[in-house]
Amino acid sequence: MFPPPISLEEVRCLFQQLLARNHDNPNSHAHPVLISFDIAHGNPKRFSAIGASTLDTRSLTTSHFSTLMHHTHPPLHTETFDFRYGRVGVNRKQLRALFHGQVHQVRWSERAAVLNHIFSHCVNGDREPCCNARKLPLYDLSKVNDSNEQRLPIILVGHDIPSDLLSLNKAGISINDIATVTAIIDTQKLAREMYKPDDPGWNVSLRTLCRLADMIPTKLHDCGNDAAWTLLVLFSLAAKLISEDDAGRQILEEVVREGTRDSKTRKQRDKGSRVKNKEDQVDWADNLVVEVP
Repeated sequence: MFPPPISLEEVRCLFQQLLARNHDNPNSHAHPVLISFDIAHGNPKRFSAIGASTLDTRSLTTSHFSTLMHHTHPPLHTETFDFRYGRVGVNRKQLRALFHGQVHQVRWSERAAVLNHIFSHCVNGDREPCCNARKLPLYDLSKVNDSNEQRLPIILVGHDIPSDLLSLNKAGISINDIATVTAIIDTQKLAREMYKPDDPGWNVSLRTLCRLADMIPTKLHDCGNDAAWTLLVLFSLAAKLISEDDAGRQILEEVVREGTRDSKTRKQRDKGSRVKNKEDQVDWADNLVVEVP
């Protein structure tokens, strides 16, 4: 059984603790990994796809974000695993994927290996702590039951996360068997506490919450994109809870800026790259010196 999602005040204390600890010792292995996930429901017993967006909290340091422009990878690592569609459907979902996310076609029988890949993060694995260097290998069936590796603690994030956890339970899957979950954060619950504390029945959509957080989400209702937007909106809400003169707030805001900057389609990214290259070109006439007689 999982503990209930933490409150708004507990989120504020959590991020203050994480940011202070990372500032003192960014290389410590005690820091948790934030994993936002979203499940596409196919039927009551089987979900059709699962998307996950990951960030290692050791990356939340001033030193990493002061050199952010030198990184070549996005701040969030996002993946989608599709259990239902054929190759054509997977390719179609790949075109919808933002945040440089990859879509993998997998069999339902491989769900244990997929979830192990998503939720188990090892201390001495090949996952770098830098927020922009999240290169994860494809899931490995041989490592599903490998208990010899020391696992990093996990903080689960989701929008209406109880329904996603219920879907996993109905499929006979327990994240507790794979990872050590230290906390659960439900962005819908946080939004209710922050914006409508007197209305416990208010359920805000992810799109509306993103707009309340001054973000314009695109290509929602795709589990990979939804997972990434949920993680970004969490950072935005956490930043609002921290005082303006705190360096931690600036780091969280930078995560959101970099994440939303990366939320473009391949066509948009290619167009932006062409425009930038065109702006970088220097016209020979710009250097022409005209001598005045």
